[in-house]
Amino acid sequence: MAKFSAILITLAAVLTGSVYAQEEEDSFPSIDRKYYVGVRLGGWVNAGEDIPQFAVDTVADAVLETDIKDGSFYFEAYGAYAVLPQAYLELSVGVVNRGTVSVFQGPFSDIGNLVLYPMLLQLKFYPFAPIRSRFQPFVAVGGGVYYGRQDVQFTNDLFFTNLNEDSETDINYTLAAGADWLLNDFLALELHGRYMPINFSQPLITARDYDAVSVSVGVKYLLGEK
Repeated sequence: MAKFSAILITLAAVLTGSVYAQEEEDSFPSIDRKYYVGVRLGGWVNAGEDIPQFAVDTVADAVLETDIKDGSFYFEAYGAYAVLPQAYLELSVGVVNRGTVSVFQGPFSDIGNLVLYPMLLQLKFYPFAPIRSRFQPFVAVGGGVYYGRQDVQFTNDLFFTNLNEDSETDINYTLAAGADWLLNDFLALELHGRYMPINFSQPLITARDYDAVSVSVGVKYLLGEK
């Protein structure tokens, strides 16, 4: 009788441990079949042309004075929709202020910024999404619109008749890679690197080649199946 009781106790302990282990496995966070929204913050590194500090526009009879940085702060908001268990269609909108631009034309001066807006759609693939792991690397490829703008924030032209503003648009691809770290079943951190080839058809502040690399960290809120 004692031996039979010991066997029952042992079986109960084994079954209890198995159920507990299964519950732990089922509750372990996963990126598989999820939808998410988030933001990324990081750095923008110029890989294109250098913009001179001084330039003369002989056509407009104007002088440009710039303070354009090779490295700038980059912000990106994004959301993704699961199209396959391991693949996601991600839409992102970013913004970077490259620096200041001052235009002097006769008695008038316009002071503003050089701002770029990448608006991208990419296919993001997590090769190990079915595996119950907090660490989930990914690769991505896509494309979209790169919009660059030289705006004017301050001017001494009281009638705003001749603001020296300009903008250019390029449609091009993007490549990205990185990794997620799942904090729990609905929150994750992300390390993200992106290459952006930007080549405008017309010069924007004397340059056409605005190629760039961004490295950023992000936080995302996960939705969908557990």
